[in-house]
Amino acid sequence: MSTSKLSIVAAMGILIGMSACSDMPVSPSDDVSVSSSANEAASYGKQGNTFVEIPFGPDTFPFVNPCTGLPDEVTITGTLWIYDRGDGRFVARAKDVVTTQSGFEGRRTRTFLNNGNNFKLSINSMGTNAIGQRIRIHFVQVIDLPDDPEGKAKVRVQTEGGPVCVNH
Repeated sequence: MSTSKLSIVAAMGILIGMSACSDMPVSPSDDVSVSSSANEAASYGKQGNTFVEIPFGPDTFPFVNPCTGLPDEVTITGTLWIYDRGDGRFVARAKDVVTTQSGFEGRRTRTFLNNGNNFKLSINSMGTNAIGQRIRIHFVQVIDLPDDPEGKAKVRVQTEGGPVCVNH
């Protein structure tokens, strides 16, 4: 498998896996649709670049509601977009709709970047219920990649991600 294909598989695994679901909706052997619209072709015009769009979900998993402290269940449905430059560098982004069994609804955005020098993962989510309570998730991690294959990657930035109740 080429470096760029490994990059795409890594992005898919990390971004889809961040939904904390037990089943990965896309595996490396699954077929994915490659977008071919004229606008995308113009924006990503270099030969070897690919733009992949992967719908996923619904994925459901348990969590503890930070506003009530009670067990709850989250369901996530979304789309993952991966732009692969063909040289091991890529950007992946997922836009999700998030709902909970207790009535919270909201959106989540996840991005993952490999620019050849570091990896960056960010997750931002906000959900609101009928009485105005909000659950927020914000997580950022930056990992500096080693200059040589024998070197070790180093975590440069990592925030605590939540979930937290922002108005209780």
